[in-house]
Amino acid sequence: MAKRRIALFGGSFDPPHWGHFLLACDAREKFALDEVVFLPAARSPLKENSPIASGEDRLHWLETAIAGRSGLRVSDWELRQSGPSYSIETVRHWQTIEPTAELFWIIGADQALSLPKWHRIEELLQQISFIVFPRPGQPELSEETLPYSGSLFLLPGHHVNLSSSEIRERLRERKSLHFLVPENIRSYLEDYSLYQKPSIH
Repeated sequence: MAKRRIALFGGSFDPPHWGHFLLACDAREKFALDEVVFLPAARSPLKENSPIASGEDRLHWLETAIAGRSGLRVSDWELRQSGPSYSIETVRHWQTIEPTAELFWIIGADQALSLPKWHRIEELLQQISFIVFPRPGQPELSEETLPYSGSLFLLPGHHVNLSSSEIRERLRERKSLHFLVPENIRSYLEDYSLYQKPSIH
């Protein structure tokens, strides 16, 4: 029996947008993945600031956005852990619940270049392979120039020049999110008070 192929897709998702979901679908097709698991983080070890939105809200938006779509799911495992979300601990958890699966981790090019700073990276590289997608403003990459050649694979496909910070900025400026986020979460985001620009009285 062929091993299940599962990709873990961690991030703040603060908030999620169409770029995240297109990347997940492209990765499934390119690497013949059985499943992509979205993992909203409590806090990234390499980021100074915690997400603006609560874990509960980010989890809800992801679950609502992918409802009914096969091969995509959301896990709250990292949100339930205390402290920063270390990838090695997440991978160990997945190995206990999917002991026969082949595991991948989806990351951006900026994260790929910072892999030498990741917690216990050498051990992590023995457990999984990385799927790397381009990020706006990053230099053109090849599998030969990425660190840890042989364990990182580039993802071609829909490279959307869109970020969560851009979505938050549009919300602060009261601009439309049409065609930028799934329609079934657009109203949630447009009404989310923590993303709104404070009123001046």
